[in-house]
Amino acid sequence: MNSDRETTQTSGMQQLADCCGAVMVVSRERRRGVRCCGIALGTRLQPGEAQRLSDCLQALAHPVRLQVLDLLARNQGQVCVCDLESALPVKQPTISHHLKLLCGAGLVAHERRGIWSYYFVRREALADLTSLIVAQLTAWSVSGPTPEATGSEANASPVAVSIGRAKRGELSAILSLLERCGLATAGLTDHLETTLVARAENRVVGSAALELYGSSALLRSVAVEEALRGCGIGQRLTSQALELAKRRGVAKVYLLTDTAMAFYPRFGFRPIPRDQAAPAVQRSVEFTGACPTTAQAMELLIERPRGERP
Repeated sequence: MNSDRETTQTSGMQQLADCCGAVMVVSRERRRGVRCCGIALGTRLQPGEAQRLSDCLQALAHPVRLQVLDLLARNQGQVCVCDLESALPVKQPTISHHLKLLCGAGLVAHERRGIWSYYFVRREALADLTSLIVAQLTAWSVSGPTPEATGSEANASPVAVSIGRAKRGELSAILSLLERCGLATAGLTDHLETTLVARAENRVVGSAALELYGSSALLRSVAVEEALRGCGIGQRLTSQALELAKRRGVAKVYLLTDTAMAFYPRFGFRPIPRDQAAPAVQRSVEFTGACPTTAQAMELLIERPRGERP
């Protein structure tokens, strides 16, 4: 009897579906952890990196905080809370609240002068955040299925990449990376103190170095492991190297390249004849023979906002 009733109900539902032009789907219970289809998903955005990106984006996600950043960036080191109150349509307690959030996110810092605190943007942190956001948005806009999903050997980038000063014990790994990338290694050992590396899983996967010559510097050895290119690591390395040059009081940065002429203009570099580089830079190992004579020289003028100290 029950079987006949179920058959009648199923038949009626099928007729209703046919009349409506619908497709009848029979749902089955799926056990937790069991996939319903063949694709295996793998995330490249690790939890720690996602949290960091989320925290910074939340710190930026308010019109008053964006206005505060704009004012600080254009008047670096010259702005106190009173100045902000006169320029913005909010009162001092609200401004102090927003400054606290920006400072907590590491995007703004301050120094005391007498009884007043003067605020400034942390350009290195903003440059790092910019690279991270650009890299992530680029990855989302151009990437296809991950290797885990396709089973292929396509390149994938672990986003958990940190950048810091090179250590003496990493020299051989840096030189090996440069050789694999077809870049000159001569002379780098003398400038390890001003060399940056990108690390993933305690392994050197990228580098950028500065040779300092008074108020001039040579940017060299910008390299990223082939499997990790296109994920913004090179941009982060370059940005932080330029911040290091700025902190060292450098006014002009030069480089030589024969493969990345389209990459460096985004940082403000412009092509120049090689003989227009600073004399000390022209005497460097790269200019005198390590790089081919066909390599293009480029120059960047580092501008300092008024009132900012080297």
